[in-house]
Amino acid sequence: MDYPTNLSGLNQFGDFCNGLQEELDTLPIARHLADAVIQEVHAAVNDRYATQTDARGNQWPPHAPSTVRIYGRHPLLILSGDMFAASTSRGAPGGYEQITDRSIVLGVMQIYAPTQQFGDPNRNIPARPFFELDDQAIERIREIVTDYITTAWV
Repeated sequence: MDYPTNLSGLNQFGDFCNGLQEELDTLPIARHLADAVIQEVHAAVNDRYATQTDARGNQWPPHAPSTVRIYGRHPLLILSGDMFAASTSRGAPGGYEQITDRSIVLGVMQIYAPTQQFGDPNRNIPARPFFELDDQAIERIREIVTDYITTAWV
């Protein structure tokens, strides 16, 4: 690339950079990346269930004896499977997905999901963070976005 050496060339280069920024600002990036990003999020949440750990690797607290007496033995956070499906599958009842040109928002709409995620000290329910991303998932999503942006200009 030839670099401008005079004021006119600098102005042209500035106009070129502004044009690139305007073009990037109009791309529906999130819509283009939604499938790949959502797949990574669901895989990361599935890992939380599989390992029964938070994103930092801390083990979830076990069931209280009273929970086992009432519901019997079952995997942590999977009694009916509804919350698991809502947090790891597209289109599952109770899953939330909102995609715009510039954002992807995912969530779980079951009324008990926040209690499981954050805990409830008043009811002696410990937090079992299931809907979060570990560093590896964040890096994979960063690579998806970077690859998209670098190939958008080729």
